[in-house]
Amino acid sequence: MLVGLLTIAAGVGKARAGGDEEWSVVRNDHFEVFSQAGPGLARHTIERLEQLRSFMRTMGFSIEGGERIRVIGFASRQEYEPYRLNPVADAFYLGAAGKDYLVVPDLEPSEFGTVAHEYVHAVLHREGWKLPLWLGEGLAEYYSNTGDVAAGRYQTLQQSDWLDLADLLCWDTTSAGNERDVARMFYAESAALVQMLADSPRYRPQFAELLRRSRGGNPNLESITGLNLREIMADLHSWVGARQTSSPITLPAAPVMRIETSGLSDAEATLLLTELRNAGTESRMAVTQASADKKYMGAVAAFNDGDFEGAFASMRTLDSIREDQKFNYWMIAAFGLFASGDRQKATGAAEHARQYAAKPKEEAEASQLASMLASRADLRISHGTDGRNCISTSRQKEPE
Repeated sequence: MLVGLLTIAAGVGKARAGGDEEWSVVRNDHFEVFSQAGPGLARHTIERLEQLRSFMRTMGFSIEGGERIRVIGFASRQEYEPYRLNPVADAFYLGAAGKDYLVVPDLEPSEFGTVAHEYVHAVLHREGWKLPLWLGEGLAEYYSNTGDVAAGRYQTLQQSDWLDLADLLCWDTTSAGNERDVARMFYAESAALVQMLADSPRYRPQFAELLRRSRGGNPNLESITGLNLREIMADLHSWVGARQTSSPITLPAAPVMRIETSGLSDAEATLLLTELRNAGTESRMAVTQASADKKYMGAVAAFNDGDFEGAFASMRTLDSIREDQKFNYWMIAAFGLFASGDRQKATGAAEHARQYAAKPKEEAEASQLASMLASRADLRISHGTDGRNCISTSRQKEPE
C-alpha cells in the first residue's frame, strides 16, 4: 500500500512542476476553490462566484443543494496541460462521481469569465437540462459575460468564415475534432446566436418557449421563431455587425459569507489531482463511446438507404463494437462484402451475425442469408421502396 501511494505521488509531482507550487483551498457553504497560485486568487474567485450565484437565482435557477462545487485553478497553462480533456478544451466543466469540477489554467481576475462560463454549465447540469450543444454553450457564454472577457468572440465572427446555421444546430462534442479554429468559431457563433435570441426585440418573446422545448433535446428553431434558417442567419449577421462586443451582465454585490482558508498537504494535493485525472479519464471514455455510437448510427442509416459498401466502410472505422451492436455490424458486413464482390467473406460475415443474434427472428434471418450466400445460386442485392434490404435468388440453383 505504501509503495502504491509513493508511485502515484511521484507521477502527480511531475505534473506540479516538481512540487514547487503549493496548493491552497478556500471554502464556503457552496464552493471550494483550490488554487496552485496562492489563496488570494482563490478568495477573489469565490467572492465573484457568490455574486454570480446570486444573479443566477434572480434568473429563476434553483441552485440549492448538492455538494460544494470544486474549482481547480492551476498556476499556469503548462500545469493545466496534463489534465486537459481534449485538444480544444482550454478550460472545462466536469460532473463525475457526485462532484462538479470547474477546471481552469489560472484564477487571475481577468480570466473570471472562464470560471463563470464553466459554473453556468454546472448550474444547467444540476437543473437537469439536456440542451443541444449550441444552446448550452451559448447560455454559458450569455450568463457568464461579467465584463471580464475581451471581445474575442465577436472578433472571431468578424474575422473568420461562419459555420452554416444548420451545421451549428446539429453540432455535438465530436464535430470539431482537434481543429481549434473550427471550435473557436462554434463557440463564438453559438454565443452570438443565444444573445440575439434572448435580447433582440424580434426574438425575445419566443426565448422562454425555446428554453422550455430545449430541455429534452434539439428544438425546431424555425417552428419556434416562424422564420427559416436563412432569415435567422441574416438577422444574426446584422446583429453581430452592429456590435463590437456583447453586453455584459450586472452582478449584485457580494453577499456576506464565512470563508475558510487552508493549505493542502502533499498527500491532499495528490488525492485532489488523482481524483481529477480519474474523472477526466471517465469523461474521455464517455466521449469516445459517443463518437463511436455516432459513427455506428451513421453506418446503419447508410445501410437503410441502400449504400451497402459505404455502410460497411463506416463500420470498419469503429475501434470497438458493443455487444448489442454486433449482430447489425456483421449483417451490414455481409451485405457490404457481397456488394463488393467478395461472396466468400460475405458468407462468413453472415455466420458471425447468426452467432450474435439476440432474437429467434434475427437468428433465422442470418441463417437464411448465410445459406443463400453459401449456395451456388445467382443472387442479387436490392433496396426496396419500403426501405427493406435483401439478397435474393435471381434464378434457380444450377444442377450438380
